[in-house]
Formats: sequence, C-alpha cells, structure tokens
Amino acid sequence: MNNEGKELNDYRVRKFKLHECFDAFVSSCEVKMRKPDPGIWQLAMGIAQVSPQQCVYFDDRKMFVDTAQKLGIRSFQHTSLENTKKILETLKKENLKTT
Repeated sequence: MNNEGKELNDYRVRKFKLHECFDAFVSSCEVKMRKPDPGIWQLAMGIAQVSPQQCVYFDDRKMFVDTAQKLGIRSFQHTSLENTKKILETLKKENLKTT
C-alpha cells in the first residue's frame, strides 16, 4: 500500500521484483485514494480477505501508523531495519505460540 505516483510505483515493482514477494499492490495512483484515508486500508483488507486483527502494518510516518491502529490493525513505525526485524521476530514467536 503506497501513495506513490504511477511511474515510480511501476519502476519500484519492476526494479525490486516486488511481484515475487507480494500477491497484490494497493497503490494510490490506481485506486484513487491516499493514506491516511481509512478507505485505502479497508480496500486492501477486502482484497486480501482478512480482518484487521490478521494484519500487520509498518510505515515510517507516525500519522499513517496511528490511522491503521484506529482501524484495529497491529501497526508499527519503521524507524530502522534492525528495529523492524526485531518486531517481526517477536510477531513470529507470538504466532508460533498460538498455532
């Protein structure tokens, strides 16, 4: 999910082969909504067929993290690669305990 323009969005998907990592992209240039509009998160959850409790969201902008949290999505501010890795490892351990 991003607020990028079409050219930059298409470039990043191709350059970093993101289509190999993700099943779908919700890009503001395609869906005509931008973060922090809650509708863009709701659209993404609808496409993925998941509830907010099944989602994890990272963003470097606190405003977007706060919006996602208000929707019931577990949300974290990305401040560094190391911090995000730690959060993901913790989430992975929590998930293993519940399955």
